[in-house]
Amino acid sequence: MAKFEKVEGGDVYRVYRKVKSGGWKYIDSTKSSYFTDKTAKSGKTFRAYFRITGIGNGRIKYRNPPA
Repeated sequence: MAKFEKVEGGDVYRVYRKVKSGGWKYIDSTKSSYFTDKTAKSGKTFRAYFRITGIGNGRIKYRNPPA
């Protein structure tokens, strides 16, 4: 499970993952300040980076890391 801080005006947060050799891939949306990567395979170890995009009123309010 990973946690992040909510931002003002953020209604839903889109979660993207990037592994060493690939690009950013959408994996989940959440309304809370945490998520569990259910797409990761059990027993497999790898380094991944996550991008959180906060959406409010149909607009991007926050993106980490920036695009």
